[in-house]
Amino acid sequence: MELQAHEIKKPQNGFVTLISILIVSSVSVLLVLSQLEGGIARTQNRITGEQGATARGHANTCIEEALEEIRELESYTGSNSIAFSLGSCEWLVTNTGGENRTIRATGTVDTVHRNVEVQITAIDPYISISSWNEVVD
Repeated sequence: MELQAHEIKKPQNGFVTLISILIVSSVSVLLVLSQLEGGIARTQNRITGEQGATARGHANTCIEEALEEIRELESYTGSNSIAFSLGSCEWLVTNTGGENRTIRATGTVDTVHRNVEVQITAIDPYISISSWNEVVD
């Protein structure tokens, strides 16, 4: 009696399915990571924008304080600063001749700075402001 050799085929369906699942999972993970990265960037931009607005507000507060100093003492020149719970500001008042003054203030929140400059053309009887602008340092 002669034995016959029979070829036994192993099913490959499980292996192909496993590889397919791994590929689809990898692509899904990459898509999720891409979305997270974009979300993080948008959040950082929003935070920086909010810090910029707060820093600008701090600078304007220092301008107002400097104007009050000038109102109280017309010959006032000098500098000062204010600390806030989130940030700070500092200002400098310079006499540019006669009643003309320049006030330059910088507001800071974390690493974000905003500069505001005000030009005054008269002090008496009222303070006359010719310009009030945010400026680039």
